[in-house]
Amino acid sequence: MADETDNLVLRLLREFRAEHMQDRRLLLQVVDLLRRMEQRLETRIGAVEHNLEARIGAVEQRLESRISAVDQRLAELRDDLEILLKSEIMGSQTNFEIKFDQRLQEIEDRLKG
Repeated sequence: MADETDNLVLRLLREFRAEHMQDRRLLLQVVDLLRRMEQRLETRIGAVEHNLEARIGAVEQRLESRISAVDQRLAELRDDLEILLKSEIMGSQTNFEIKFDQRLQEIEDRLKG
């Protein structure tokens, strides 16, 4: 009976050890799979980051170009606006001077006449 019990215990221990080894192999496979998934994910994230950096760079370049064009156009318009305002003011001043001279002439004519 002791032999049967010993044999049974040995058989159970061997089965337990075999199951333990199988579980260990499965765990190692899971760890390996997780490591590969992490590497693929890091590769994909790196590619996405690179793509985003390239897109952001392109957008920044376009924005800088547009801002530069707007600044240049504003400078051109500033000069045009300055000329326009000067001509308007000079026109008003000339008109004022003409009317002033006419009134002055009228007053002189009345005084003489």
